[in-house]
This record gives sequence, structure tokens and C-alpha cells, in this order.
Amino acid sequence: MNILTDGKPKLFKSPTEGLMVVKITDVSLSPKKEMGRYISDFSCKITEIGAVTQDILDDFKITTHIEA
Repeated sequence: MNILTDGKPKLFKSPTEGLMVVKITDVSLSPKKEMGRYISDFSCKITEIGAVTQDILDDFKITTHIEA
């Protein structure tokens, strides 16, 4: 849960849109009574904040550029 609510940009891969940089907000977990409450229903709001380029990844400190 902490990684979802830390406010940092995330990489998200959509089957239709591909990779994008997103911000996750309004995270909600609802534990299910089945399986001893180890499984939860999950919902959130995902907002695209940028295209995936090396400059964007560097600006948001998502990855470190590695020179070959």
C-alpha cells in the first residue's frame, strides 16, 4: 500500500496504450472476508503525466540512464 500512496510517479503498462508515466491517487483497498482477509478489492485513479522518454524518466528519477 505504501508504494501506491507515496505520491511518486510510476511506470504503467496498458495493453492498448503501452508504457506511460502516471500518478496514482484515490487508492482504496477493501479486504474480502473470503480467504481470511488476505485478498482485497483494489481501486484507484490513474492519471497520465508524461510520455516515456529517457528525459522524463530522469526528471522523475524513475530510472537511472545506463550508458553502454
